[in-house]
Amino acid sequence: MKKKSKLIITSTLSMICLCVLGVFIPAVTARDSFAPSWLNEGVYMTYYAKNEGDIRVFNADDPRFEGLNYLYTPVDSGYFDWIRHSGANLTWKCDSVNSTMAKLQVTFDYIGERLDHYEGAALTRTSLNGESFQRTGVVYVDLYTRAVYNVDGVLLGTTHLWLPANPSGGQKIVVWDVESKTITLPVTLNRHQTIQGTQEAFMFMDDFKLVDSDPSSSKHMGMFYDLETGLATGGVFDWDPIFAAIGLESANLAGDNGENAVLDTNIKFGTTSTTINLTQILQYAILPIAVVLLLVAFVIRRKKRGTKWLQ
Repeated sequence: MKKKSKLIITSTLSMICLCVLGVFIPAVTARDSFAPSWLNEGVYMTYYAKNEGDIRVFNADDPRFEGLNYLYTPVDSGYFDWIRHSGANLTWKCDSVNSTMAKLQVTFDYIGERLDHYEGAALTRTSLNGESFQRTGVVYVDLYTRAVYNVDGVLLGTTHLWLPANPSGGQKIVVWDVESKTITLPVTLNRHQTIQGTQEAFMFMDDFKLVDSDPSSSKHMGMFYDLETGLATGGVFDWDPIFAAIGLESANLAGDNGENAVLDTNIKFGTTSTTINLTQILQYAILPIAVVLLLVAFVIRRKKRGTKWLQ
């Protein structure tokens, strides 16, 4: 019986150590181990900005912006135009998908109010009179690395339309991995209100530079992601390499409440927060259970020692 008690104590201590290590040593996810199961032909997501805002645009056919060059072009260079809009939305739709790559149709619609066009330092301001405009293009996204390519196969960056699903709190996820520049951000678990109800989610709230030597390449990431699918569902969807394919540098799509940025989709998100999530229950319960087992084993051992002494 003595050996059995020692075995219980040893096993329990090992379990506690594993739990502690899992909590305090976050993993880094460089790429998703599995292609998104929800990414099928015909699925789509539409993000929107209901209120007025400004977008920064450029000519996607201009060699100055080819490939990753749009990252190296300072915002105040005079090469970007500014458009004031009274409403905008961006839709990506999967046209086709194979084992490694998805072809996405990207469409940006907006109601134009004003165009600020620059020729060097010279500004020309034109009223757009509330007309509707559209920009459209095609990108190809690697299902595992999330690398984005234009129709000519030129790399544009790493998308954050979706990220690896089901991360743990504190886990670091790669959000950008281009030309030896890798950016990882820690995950915060949360809940998030979406058009499909309150979802279990994870989020980021960070600023960083895509190009170390260029302050103008600073980006902000304040977004919510559905926990079980990894899909971006809210926050401020302001930039992404898929934007570059249609000459869009920033868009500030934050819905109408600064949280839910999704206007429409045919993709089913994960479990709502009103549903019991057994996996999460086990994650939070395993450490207290291990402590209780250790205490029980300790009490049993003390009782055995006392019985032996009385004999």
